[in-house]
Amino acid sequence: MGDTDSADKRVYFARLAEQTGRYDEMADHMAEAVALRGDGDLSVEERYLLSVAYKNALGSRRAAWRTVRAVQGEGGDEQAQHTKEYGDRLANELQAMCSNIVKICDRLCERTVLPRPPNAEARVFYLKMKADYSRYAVEVSEGEARAEAVAKASRAFQSAHSSARRHLPAAHPFRLAVALNHSVFHHDVLGHSREACVMAEQASQDGLAELHALTGASYRDSALLIQLLRDNWVWWSWRSYCNDGNPKT
Repeated sequence: MGDTDSADKRVYFARLAEQTGRYDEMADHMAEAVALRGDGDLSVEERYLLSVAYKNALGSRRAAWRTVRAVQGEGGDEQAQHTKEYGDRLANELQAMCSNIVKICDRLCERTVLPRPPNAEARVFYLKMKADYSRYAVEVSEGEARAEAVAKASRAFQSAHSSARRHLPAAHPFRLAVALNHSVFHHDVLGHSREACVMAEQASQDGLAELHALTGASYRDSALLIQLLRDNWVWWSWRSYCNDGNPKT
């Protein structure tokens, strides 16, 4: 009972941190809540809080890192060195935060299987988070570390996409979101334009065929994701055609 009460307290603190825009603290509180839950899974609201916390805590650092990278070549040698040092520090923070949330998602994935009946929706949610943050780690990695990060992200996306296709309807927002981010990973990180186009086209068409079964917020979320998938598919296909005269679909 004590651990449950403590976990609920951390979740309450996370809500307060969200209201005050203190996302680093929000992430810490949710990480503690996960640990205190023991073998228990998170509620839908708690999953939302976990996602919001890390998205915002990491988002500010990603924006800062991109800004530093943009000005890295400016100034003299000494300034360039200082800029690189600052950028490396931000990259280390990003990688540490990505590693932390990936480990949390791994623990939560285990809780969706045993000892209770499997929760497919929660599992896909955690697998998607793991894949997304594995991709963010790629952004700030270089050399051999980047190659290793790309391989980890590829495996994470494959696992998330496979689980989503196996367990969720084609128009489910989580399944569409996984397909969207996986296709972007193929296009932007791996440089696989054809695979990205095929994935985006297939997911959008399959989702559209089943969209009529949804209502309310789920319908709106899925309709938006389908449109984003179609927009990417059309744009990537057009760019491929312009580059070599052969559409990649």
